[in-house]
Amino acid sequence: IVIMLIIICIIEVMCINKNELKKKYNEKKIVTEDFIEDDISGTFEEHGSSMCSMGIDSNGKYFATGEIGKISIWDINSFSIINQIQGATGQEFYRCIDFSPEINILGTGLLNDNTIRIYNYRTGDLIKTLIGHTNTVTAIDFSPNGKLLASSSDDGSIKLWDVVTGKEINTFKVDKTYIKSVIFTNDGNYLIFSGN
Repeated sequence: IVIMLIIICIIEVMCINKNELKKKYNEKKIVTEDFIEDDISGTFEEHGSSMCSMGIDSNGKYFATGEIGKISIWDINSFSIINQIQGATGQEFYRCIDFSPEINILGTGLLNDNTIRIYNYRTGDLIKTLIGHTNTVTAIDFSPNGKLLASSSDDGSIKLWDVVTGKEINTFKVDKTYIKSVIFTNDGNYLIFSGN
């Protein structure tokens, strides 16, 4: 019963704040809110274009925002950008972002070229480009040990990648389905996905 209540509370928080998040997204700024104290704790206003995606590291120290052609890495405590990663063409549409449990590693899924890119977010260096999806990459998630990456796509597939080699390990095809999200369970043994 307690677990069920926690899940309901999390879903409710996400739903209650969806319109507020959309409004802040359109204003090209990020607002952090303390849900315990119901107080706005900070505003981040450095975006030149609308944000396309966001991700937060597992320690809660940094988060990343993607906009067209650029990823910004933010320090949550100082409300400042610690690094920016410029796309090669300036037209990259960063559809999804996830931090790896491995230090300084960030993954992104792109809308316009259907690839996944893995960066060192401290240096901005592109480490790997994963090619295999034939439509928009909708979500990515690193495994708890950081060795694997799962990706979902509007091509109706989920792919499992070896992060070190960049090779595709497996593809799970779901017929006639647009897959919108994919996550590993905490033990890394299962993948959960949603789609329509």
